[in-house]
Amino acid sequence: MLDFRSLIISLVVVTVTLAFCMFYFFSSRKTYPGFLNWTIGFLGMGTGLLLIGLRDRIPDFFAIVIGNSIVLASFILFYLGFVLFAKKDKKYSLHLIFFSIFLFCFSILTYIIPSAYLRTSLLSIYIAIYCSGIVKISINDLKTFFNNTNKVLVGLSIFLTLFFSFRTIFFLFAHIKGENSNTLVAQVQSVAPLVFIALMIVFIICLIQLNYQMLEKNFLESYKKIEKAKDEAEKATQTKSEFLA
Repeated sequence: MLDFRSLIISLVVVTVTLAFCMFYFFSSRKTYPGFLNWTIGFLGMGTGLLLIGLRDRIPDFFAIVIGNSIVLASFILFYLGFVLFAKKDKKYSLHLIFFSIFLFCFSILTYIIPSAYLRTSLLSIYIAIYCSGIVKISINDLKTFFNNTNKVLVGLSIFLTLFFSFRTIFFLFAHIKGENSNTLVAQVQSVAPLVFIALMIVFIICLIQLNYQMLEKNFLESYKKIEKAKDEAEKATQTKSEFLA
């Protein structure tokens, strides 16, 4: 069985590396609203996962509560990045309330009713909700922008939604079954980081591609405006020549 802590550290390295790639792209290329959210989201996820991986070496408050909260905050930033990119209403206060409820419930499941399975289930359902929001924006709003659907992004977002929905149900049942499910849970936990690494790599490719789609769209629109202005100028010059003749 693969060592879970080692997999988490590997996931941290991959996520932070992706974050620096995003920062480099952000500083050296033209980007659009939302790209910075995605970049900070990757860096935040790496930080949260690092804290989770250091459990038993740092206080539980930082490893469990803060670490998982940062991971959720990263997905909120991903979602808000799509909201900004699609020029939709941000509603920050709603997300702050949603996050505060999570933090309250997660703290209860850490200190008052300790249950790692229920904590995982709670985090997973929150992430699944935000991933479903990304699916909705990708299918509806971004399709309107580009007149086509980014099938890879939509497929990835749907897979993330299903992946975390499965984890929600799986760990809920694991909590009900108790110690009888420990072996199966350990197997699932050892595979999850590998799946997540692959998903994050594809995700960053989709985000960069999305930025290029917007760049290409704006370039074509600018080109059409220039061509239109050029045609109007030529017509005006021709009309003036005919008038003088």
